[in-house]
Amino acid sequence: MTLALVLGYFVASGTLSLGLLALVWLADRYEREPLGLVLATAAWGTIPAFLLSCVTEFAVQLPLSAVAGEGEAGEALMAILVAPPVEEAAKAMALLALVLLARREFDDVMDGMVYGAAVGVGFSFVEDLVYFIGALGSHGAGAGVVTFALRNLAFMLNHSLFTALTGIGFGLARVYHRRKLDLFLWPVAGYLAATALHSLHNFLASLDLPGLLGAMYLHLFGGLGIVILTFFTWEVERRWILRWLGQEVAEGRIPPGALAALPFVRRPGLVPRGRAAELRAALMNLAFHRRQVDEGWAPEAASELEPFREKIRGCFRA
Repeated sequence: MTLALVLGYFVASGTLSLGLLALVWLADRYEREPLGLVLATAAWGTIPAFLLSCVTEFAVQLPLSAVAGEGEAGEALMAILVAPPVEEAAKAMALLALVLLARREFDDVMDGMVYGAAVGVGFSFVEDLVYFIGALGSHGAGAGVVTFALRNLAFMLNHSLFTALTGIGFGLARVYHRRKLDLFLWPVAGYLAATALHSLHNFLASLDLPGLLGAMYLHLFGGLGIVILTFFTWEVERRWILRWLGQEVAEGRIPPGALAALPFVRRPGLVPRGRAAELRAALMNLAFHRRQVDEGWAPEAASELEPFREKIRGCFRA
């Protein structure tokens, strides 16, 4: 019976997690991140970040218990003051690794939200499973169902919401990379915001029913804020896509009619039959690579511009 419940939970939670991860990936409307990198980021959240958090929290808990005791006071301090900074730091390591090792795939705030939310999805999947097994073993199937309903449904965003804030900080550091201090300050600000939201959630959740309702509202408004920021980021990306592609047209590198293939451009133009998707992808790649070159944070991308231009021109010669 217990094994069947755990397997059922695993399937249900896994399906919800994969669904959320798919939505996170699809949210990057104009240049989706490599799916392999998104999955690798989520994988870091599952075992490595979770185990690193557990080891660190256990090391801190020993001296903390000696001071605060092992009762509710000690548990509250762990949940509110220790777990959030430790867990957000462990998850942020994936974002730091991406910036250092795959910087060409980390363009702006949208990318930061995608990768931050992805690592949070992975972390939540494992943490929620541990809580479910604990509730099932201690209080039976009813407690397990309640735990599933709270952690996998009511608080579905949970760690993905928290670490999206850290990702936003890393994304802003990319946008303002010319100011060296911002390369440090924005990620730290994102991490502190994620830690504060995480701590507030844990504090509210510790207050039983009234607090749980407050935590639900916190998630609701936090999720709504991320949705609003997503739409805002789309508008920002639209503007600079048009800016850099407009420069390409002005310099005579691509045909003016090519811009008609963009999903947000309403201007007359003849898009080659059957090649709209190919043309749109080449335009997006050209815009993002041109931005990397012109803003100076990936000058090596200059060698990749001409192949995209040739692909765009080739669509009109076919």
